[in-house]
Parts: sequence; structure tokens; C-alpha cells
Amino acid sequence: MFYYHDWQGAQDGYRRAIALNPNYATAHHWYSEYLTAIERFDEAFVEIRRAKEIDPLSPSINAGEVWILFYARRYDEAIERGRRIAEMNPDFAEINDPLKRCYDQKGMYREAIAARQKRRKLAGWDATETAALKEAASTSDAAIYWKNRLEQEIEEARNELPMPFEMAEIYARLGEKDLAFEWLNKAIENRNYPVLYLRVVPNLDPLRTDPRFDNLLRRIGLAS
Repeated sequence: MFYYHDWQGAQDGYRRAIALNPNYATAHHWYSEYLTAIERFDEAFVEIRRAKEIDPLSPSINAGEVWILFYARRYDEAIERGRRIAEMNPDFAEINDPLKRCYDQKGMYREAIAARQKRRKLAGWDATETAALKEAASTSDAAIYWKNRLEQEIEEARNELPMPFEMAEIYARLGEKDLAFEWLNKAIENRNYPVLYLRVVPNLDPLRTDPRFDNLLRRIGLAS
């Protein structure tokens, strides 16, 4: 699934793992990720909730449910649960990623930047409050927000490797389709993990009617 994009093989493997050990929480968790990527959300919720029954205190499993809610575009529910997880696990950096993305979709830019910075700080990355981040946090204009997000990503790329998929998302939101597809191609070439969710990522909605998008889905075996 992650490297070869062999979706049938992945499904067979997950089902076999669960059959061999129905109480293996990780198998249910990862199978829920597979089901999310192919837009089978109802089944994904069944699997992640089974994983939670088996291991209710796992931060990553609980965060997995927040991710599914995000991809299913149930942002308010995702935010409510994500905040609860963050309160219970204050050092768990990664819950701030789906929270940031939900805030992005709802236009809650101050909260989005706060979640972004909290994640970076907890992960030990540079979390300097730059002018671009301050402007992004203070605006209610989507174009201004994404313009400053791009400026920040470019600045951080001086010292960190850029994340191709995130760059593609930002360019898509800015209406820069050619650059968005350029970065998506890099993401696929680099086996960038988020390409698994190409079918369901909200930020890529502006690209979905472009024939190039279907070509990318075919490349990774996700065409309908």
C-alpha cells in the first residue's frame, strides 16, 4: 500500500492479519487507513472503532479516527475529538496536524496557525513566529492566508526538505494548477505518504476536474 500502491494486495494482507488475530489493534487501525484512502468511510469507522475498543488509550489510534473524520469532511466532529485527545495527551505532537487541516477548511486561520506551531514545537522543529505566520493567523481572507502559508513553506525550505504533497495543496488552493501538479508528481515519485489519500484530500478539490488529476490517480492505482 505505502510503497508499491498494490491496493488489492494490501486489502488481502490486512484481512488476513485480522483473521489471524482479531484483537490486533494495529491491523484494524491500518486497515481503516486503507478504507479511508479508497473512500469507504463507513467501513473505515468500523475498523478504527474496533481498534479503539482493543486499545482505547492509544494516541495514534484515537488520532486515526480524527483523520477519518477529516477526510470524510466532518470537521466539527474531528475538531471536538482532536481537542479532547490533545488535552489528554499534551505532548502528542501529531494530533495537531488533522486539527490544523480542519481549521483550514473552516476558515479558522488563527487556530490553524496555532495548531501548526504547536505541532512543530512539540516535534522539536523551528517554531519561530514569522511575519508570514502572523499575517496568516490574523486574516479572514483565504487568498491572503494561503499566500502567507506558501511564503512560510518557502522560507522553511531553506533549512528543511519541503513536503511535496503540502506544497501541491497550497498551490491548488492558490489556483496555481500547473505548480500543484508539478509538486504532486514529485510527491508520487518520492513515495510521499499523503499521496495515498489523493482521492479524498479536500485541498485538492480545485484540481479534480483537470484530466491530469485522473492520470495521477491511475498512476497510484486509485482511479475509480
